[in-house]
Amino acid sequence: MRKNNLLGICACFFIFALLCQPQAILMAGQNACYLWLERVLPSLFPFMVGCQILMETGFAEKIGIYLQPLMQPIFKLSGIAALPLFLGLLSGYPMGAKITATLYEEDKISLAEAQHILSFSNNAGPLFVVGTVATGFFGEPLLGYLLLLCGILGAILTGILYRMIYPSQISNFTAKTIQSKDITGLLPRSIANSLYTIGQIGGYILLFSILVELFTVYGIFTILEKPFTPFVSSAYFAGMLGGILEMTTGAYALSASIDSLFIQLIGVCFLLSFGGCSILGQSFGILGDIPISKKRYVLSKIFNGIFSSICFAFLYPIVLPHTKKAIPVTHMFTEIAFSPKFTFVLPWFFCLFALLWALYHHFKNH
Repeated sequence: MRKNNLLGICACFFIFALLCQPQAILMAGQNACYLWLERVLPSLFPFMVGCQILMETGFAEKIGIYLQPLMQPIFKLSGIAALPLFLGLLSGYPMGAKITATLYEEDKISLAEAQHILSFSNNAGPLFVVGTVATGFFGEPLLGYLLLLCGILGAILTGILYRMIYPSQISNFTAKTIQSKDITGLLPRSIANSLYTIGQIGGYILLFSILVELFTVYGIFTILEKPFTPFVSSAYFAGMLGGILEMTTGAYALSASIDSLFIQLIGVCFLLSFGGCSILGQSFGILGDIPISKKRYVLSKIFNGIFSSICFAFLYPIVLPHTKKAIPVTHMFTEIAFSPKFTFVLPWFFCLFALLWALYHHFKNH
């Protein structure tokens, strides 16, 4: 009851703030809608439709059989868990959560497996990390590959950590009989389901972008930053707080701060792996009524951010000599020579290596 009252009071203040700052809210809303319409919808929607078709046709389970030798020794999970991991890495937030929810709803994985898979499969995608953050914000694509690699390593380390913490809860994968479905209605069902999910994502992006703008306008970030200004700039601290709410806004703010490039990037690395409250909200909305432990999932994203940042701190001195001079971040999306096909090099190489390794062990045991 007290929680409901507190939420009601917060909603009243939120509505009052919206009425007091209509111009700022309108601009923030327009930017959020642009981000959703121009970048999220065209890049994520086709992946969602394709993954829905994969699972409804039963092809996901066939893949799981071959990938069992890969997932079992590393994560102590069934082979089908590789589907949300690989496709989540390729398409980005919140695709890993979407695929995991679908697998659980169709009884292809247990609740314990779903909880474990979520701890490492829901991550930032290569197009966003390399194209938007590294190239658009920092003017250096190579930094994006480093951020992407550290995100993958952080996710794998988090999955291994959760395997050690909850070892007895994971069941073994057994292929289930595929029930025949109406093929003529497969594409309409996949499109409708994907549109519903992508609409939810757009709503969360809009809401949290407005929240970040309100926090900025009313000086909440300025009040909270005072104890930390001796260590980092006020713009950096505001970017971290904003990024904890909405990842993209925070990453851009960090790139525009006056702090050193290493300090900027290690903060961005944490935000990309953690995802922010907006991504958490999107994931919880997609998971719906699946009774996962939300506290355990949030803790896994914090571990993911910490592990990724540690990996970045070790690898950054190796990569730094090979980077070009960064282009000044005067525009949110700087036009530079960049070929999108290289965006997927690291995750595709990882997927190819993992697939070959799994196939080798599968045929070796048969």
